[in-house]
Amino acid sequence: MKLHERCRLCGGTTELRSGYRFGQFDLFKCGACGFQQIDPEPSGAELQELYGTLYFQKAKYTDPKAIELEYERRHNLMARAGFKPEDSLLEIGCGAGQFIATCADTYNWYGMDFSEAGIEEARTRLPNLPADRLRSQSVEDFNPSLPDGGFDGVLIFDTIEHVYDPQPVLKRAASWLKPGGRMIVTTPDIGANMAKLTGRRWPFMTPPEHLSFFTRPAMVQALKSAGLYTSYSKSMGKYANVAFIVYKAGRVGLLPKSLGKLAVKMGLGKLTIYVPTGDVMYMIAEKQRDA
Repeated sequence: MKLHERCRLCGGTTELRSGYRFGQFDLFKCGACGFQQIDPEPSGAELQELYGTLYFQKAKYTDPKAIELEYERRHNLMARAGFKPEDSLLEIGCGAGQFIATCADTYNWYGMDFSEAGIEEARTRLPNLPADRLRSQSVEDFNPSLPDGGFDGVLIFDTIEHVYDPQPVLKRAASWLKPGGRMIVTTPDIGANMAKLTGRRWPFMTPPEHLSFFTRPAMVQALKSAGLYTSYSKSMGKYANVAFIVYKAGRVGLLPKSLGKLAVKMGLGKLTIYVPTGDVMYMIAEKQRDA
């Protein structure tokens, strides 16, 4: 078993975290920047299976109230970033286009996602968006139809934690921004007290789905390395239906898995609450303007 790995964020040395083995996957922590990473890298076949059609039918995508409240938070974040109607925006990890659909007529939208199933559903959901605006590719292979420096905003909602090597992705995404353009990133905060308290049973600790874990200082440094300067940084709790909370607790071993189905039968999937975990970070960063 490997005890050390190179940090994929800063290049420093990471150490194996004892007790954090998930099947074939181990968690390593960088003592220099605080970033934590899963190794080894999942195979292409594993990822294709993970992000197939069933991925978009999970309970976390079917709680309308929780989604509505989260999307309201995202719209407020976009307003804080200063996006204006008709701005050209790219969502990396757009999934099935659910968020884009909430403001498809306000901005000039582009979207990409690793999941072919997600993009197929997005094209059905967004019939007025030209087909070439929605693409199924990895970020490394993606070439948007706008040239480099053509976007007013790049949005990465709950996606960067799914990426095995996030620093090149952030740098590539930053290259698509205009000078003065802004990037929004949301991702779990492994530096939060909730993450420290629950340890390997933290609800976001779900490899190989989640592969990269940031603290807020680590994210600020990663954005800076991509040529972006953080203007807003905050970690908050989240909205979720009670049945989903029970399901997640079962998945990480805090409760019996069978209680998830029982919670749904009891109608708890219709009860949405705010959970003050403080373990989801919301970041806005700006690309430096030309001198």
